[in-house]
Amino acid sequence: MRDRFSNLRLADPEFYNPAPVDILLGVQSYFDILTDEPQHIIGKPSAISTRLVWVIMGGVSSAISQIVQSLFVTSEEELLNDTLKMFWESEDISNPGVNLSPEDTFCEEYFSSTVSRDLTGRYITRLPFKNNSRPKLGTNRQRSLERFHKLECRFKRDPEYYRLYKENLREYVEQGHMVPAPQSSD
Repeated sequence: MRDRFSNLRLADPEFYNPAPVDILLGVQSYFDILTDEPQHIIGKPSAISTRLVWVIMGGVSSAISQIVQSLFVTSEEELLNDTLKMFWESEDISNPGVNLSPEDTFCEEYFSSTVSRDLTGRYITRLPFKNNSRPKLGTNRQRSLERFHKLECRFKRDPEYYRLYKENLREYVEQGHMVPAPQSSD
């Protein structure tokens, strides 16, 4: 098998020996490194030319597949470094060349001026409201009472459900996800 690829420039000339994987490329990256007219060597495994070097892939004969189960991608180190550099530059979210909308600018400044950390290390920030005024949400008291009364009926019919409900609420309090209201909101 290795003789079929002996004339190709490979980053890993011993690709047929099991070894740790150096890099995994997603499908989109694979298509990005293909040349306009890639050359193929068909077989088990096959080879295809890329902008980096040749990539060996595909199935292997049953005798070899019982011995070797691996995935590999080959590349030239300099081209790989350039590719990785371009990737990280494209993924960088702090691009100063991007013009932010007024709303985005306001949110960035608002977050920066209100963010803090508590004693446990959690980040805390105030919610940004348009025009610095809280929205008027109205009341849901009547609807909440109706739902609570339906829950009470279900609790009377199913004590196990009631026990699990109380246990769940107790966990919310213990984890700090729920706290008793200091006063009525009527």
